Amino acid sequence: MPLKEILTSFSNSHLGTESFKLVRYKCEKALFAGGDHAAVYFFIAEYCRAYVNFYEDQEVSPEFAEAKHKELGSYLESLQHSLVYNDTIQIYATLNSTIRSHFLAVGIA
Repeated sequence: MPLKEILTSFSNSHLGTESFKLVRYKCEKALFAGGDHAAVYFFIAEYCRAYVNFYEDQEVSPEFAEAKHKELGSYLESLQHSLVYNDTIQIYATLNSTIRSHFLAVGIA
């Protein structure tokens, strides 16, 4: 499944963990299909897996849920934008930048 379709469906989804589960499922399906850009799909799938593992059984504020929804949407948008040109260097640079910004946001780096 192209990342553009995943982005579109996620952009129109609700703020709960079910949306993240669906994105993960679609990314894993793309990985198993053997298409290009496995690293992009893997990162997004793992981001969604972690989100669901951390927050599925917890009550989160609507503001937090909205912020995380926007965060994943932002990652999907920037990665989708890089895929449009099918330039491996640009895709890799965007993926690296996305991962770095994620780690900075969660305070790991």
